[in-house]
Amino acid sequence: METGYKTCIRCGRIFFEDAAAPLADGICPDCVIDEALERARRTDAKWDRVSVQLIKARFRPGMRIRLIRMSDDQAPPPGTLGTVRGVDDIGSVLVAWDNGSGLNVIPGEDQIEIIGDDPAFAD
Repeated sequence: METGYKTCIRCGRIFFEDAAAPLADGICPDCVIDEALERARRTDAKWDRVSVQLIKARFRPGMRIRLIRMSDDQAPPPGTLGTVRGVDDIGSVLVAWDNGSGLNVIPGEDQIEIIGDDPAFAD
């Protein structure tokens, strides 16, 4: 597998495929995660270690995200921006929301979109 920009064979989005950390040849990280989520929903299974690693690969510390939907009474309003702080061992995305909330995102239940990286986290 070569490193570089590719077009996902499932969704058609452009993504960067890193030979050092391959997910699935020709499939973007979003589609890999969506596939794992669907598999977990179908089997009513908890996240396995591989799924958690995929979530960690997709949501890296410092990424800026926007909340689309969250199923929690304490949820920030849709459209709230936040910064990913990490992913815990059960696959929850740890977020510092710009409104001060620290509520975690549960992939497959809540919906967020990646909007960029926070330069304060650059190495």
